[in-house]
Amino acid sequence: MNFDASNTEWIFETTAAGICCIDANFNIRCNNNTMEKMFNVSPEQLRNSKCYQVVDCPYAHTSDCLLSQVRYSKKPADRIIIRENKGNAPTYLLVTATPVHEPNGNFKGILEDFKDITKLMEAEKALEKSENRFRSIVENAFHGIGIIDDQFSLVYANSRLGQIFGLDSELLIGNDIRELIAI
Repeated sequence: MNFDASNTEWIFETTAAGICCIDANFNIRCNNNTMEKMFNVSPEQLRNSKCYQVVDCPYAHTSDCLLSQVRYSKKPADRIIIRENKGNAPTYLLVTATPVHEPNGNFKGILEDFKDITKLMEAEKALEKSENRFRSIVENAFHGIGIIDDQFSLVYANSRLGQIFGLDSELLIGNDIRELIAI
């Protein structure tokens, strides 16, 4: 497949990520349909608007603005921004800004890529909650509980296991359980 203008336009419009081109003066010069849907705005509202008018970002007009960072570092940069959606539930977006330069090397602007990572963030929060629940159960158990790896080294020991061996549970980590039991 040859990548000519029609192919790249098709890729630009069908990608799942929201994409926009922002010039050095913060003007949105182009965007894809996903960007319009992601921010619930019309093409007219996006094109030739200032990026900070469309993307409600707490870093606008600060030294942490991605356009400002990329302009001077000349390297891509990213961050997570949180937007409130219609149900007041947060939407997490991973924003990546890639610098664009003219052939003479002058900074022209950035290509910004917005990926919705809300489900990933929700999964991370659920996993953290589950880990905390597990840790609470294990730490408060009456029995000594340890987790060993395939080399029989302790990778986790609750405080009760430490009491059984007469050591702080942190001191048990890394020890071969066979040697501890032989003591």
